Amino acid sequence: MVEGANDSEALSAAEVMQTKAYLVYLQMELEIPFPDKPWYRYRVSPIAPSLRAEDKDRGYAPDMCVPIFPNTSHPLGRTPVRTDPVFPYNNCYHWAEFKTDIRVRARPEKFDERRGTLLPSTEYIKMDDYVGEDIPRMDELQRQHRAATGWQFPAVQPRVPSLEGSLHRHQTSASASTSSVNSGSSYADSSLSEESEDSVDVLAEVFAGPNQDVDALPLVDLWLELAENLKQEDIPNPLEFFEECDAIKSIIQAARERAYAVVNAPHQGMTSKPEAALAQLREVESAEVDTKGPTRSLLRMPKLPRKWSLCLKSLTNRVRRSRVVRAPSAPE
Repeated sequence: MVEGANDSEALSAAEVMQTKAYLVYLQMELEIPFPDKPWYRYRVSPIAPSLRAEDKDRGYAPDMCVPIFPNTSHPLGRTPVRTDPVFPYNNCYHWAEFKTDIRVRARPEKFDERRGTLLPSTEYIKMDDYVGEDIPRMDELQRQHRAATGWQFPAVQPRVPSLEGSLHRHQTSASASTSSVNSGSSYADSSLSEESEDSVDVLAEVFAGPNQDVDALPLVDLWLELAENLKQEDIPNPLEFFEECDAIKSIIQAARERAYAVVNAPHQGMTSKPEAALAQLREVESAEVDTKGPTRSLLRMPKLPRKWSLCLKSLTNRVRRSRVVRAPSAPE
């Protein structure tokens, strides 16, 4: 994720990261899987090898989960969901309201969904019903905890200004007066109706996915063959995955801040050539996977890019089965 940033400090920080392979459930694809893309966006729910730890700040209780058969243990006696084929591990749970978005790197050899472990639609509905019971409880537990502790929303942290926005100001400051005069034409010429804008946004999200900082989304390799790639005793706590995500995001953010500082440094050479500075930012923010040449890992963590090893050993929903196949169907 930081290979193309042209930032030695970011590369060094990424190389020392220790990563693991994680077990996840592919919940849904976030955009139409057009062919020839280097990666595809998914919403996933990490699978845990244990009950959930209590977290009063977020309203989580240990019983807010659903066992995956052959695991039948649950504090409230919840019926486990059953996969097809039978899940290869006997200690796993779906935690309620526990999900995140990732990018799955395309593979030239494509994915063989026949090797995957599926969650039938009837079982998905059962799991969803249990989660529906947990959500109001989460809200109430969180409310009680905050009332008891006098919790308040943390102060909003200022964000680093957009580098492209800064460059745009450099480029347009000389013509500001002309722009202000021309901008006062007609309302019809300068804006769309709110309804039209909403329609455009919805349509754009269907085709291009949600408006996210995609360069900061975890970029991972995915395997569908669970037992072949992950032993039961090696299934990590999924909270560690979020720690890895936070670590790589911090590295990316620091690289962006350094690039921004360079662009805004009081050097004539830099301010007189905003195009060069913009190119530097794009190296940081848009480091993408090369779709040509030999296959490479997404994050490749231990040696940065040693693979993000998410091994994203995935459970896939039978209802969304075709999407899992289509996403990597093009040459990747």
